[in-house]
Amino acid sequence: KWKASHHSHHKRRGVSDKQTSTRSPSSRLNMSARSAIRFMARVPNGATGARAMSSNMITQKGGAHGNRPAAHMQWRNKPLLRREGDVMFRTGAEAVAILKDESGRRDHNEVQFNATFGSCLDALAPVFDRNPKLAWIAKQLAEPERTITFRVAWLDDQGTLRLNRGFRCQYSSSLGPYDGGLHFGKHVTTDYVKASAFDAL
Repeated sequence: KWKASHHSHHKRRGVSDKQTSTRSPSSRLNMSARSAIRFMARVPNGATGARAMSSNMITQKGGAHGNRPAAHMQWRNKPLLRREGDVMFRTGAEAVAILKDESGRRDHNEVQFNATFGSCLDALAPVFDRNPKLAWIAKQLAEPERTITFRVAWLDDQGTLRLNRGFRCQYSSSLGPYDGGLHFGKHVTTDYVKASAFDAL
């Protein structure tokens, strides 16, 4: 009886069995890359909304310097980094390598964050090939908006004052209010919190 009512409920909503099936492991692995693409399409300082991901923007061939009209070639001589000279890229793979090197240089001791950030960039290399301006938005994601470290003082059952350190990483408010879970334990560090916040984008 439950199966019949459940099936009829989906029929009324116009949802097929195929649409309600669980995702395959390969599709789950690509969720973070798809989330990052949706995020980039809505960042105010970058491409303007969904137009940035429309079909006419993802058909560019030849890497960052493909066959685009003159109005779209402003990225030809625009450096991705300006540290010890202008650093430019021609392909998505080159952009990924530049951003990963810069993240490692800035936060060489944050192993978990660099691994999470680098894994997402590797998945986005084809996107940078087709729409190179998104590499500048990915550059902004190398640093959270703010990271707060604070003291947590409390009394145990014996009446002894105990101190713990708390962390709060507010990565990006481009999609709305900050969100994320709570973690308690010895494993929680600035690196762990920053990596978790980036992974939740």
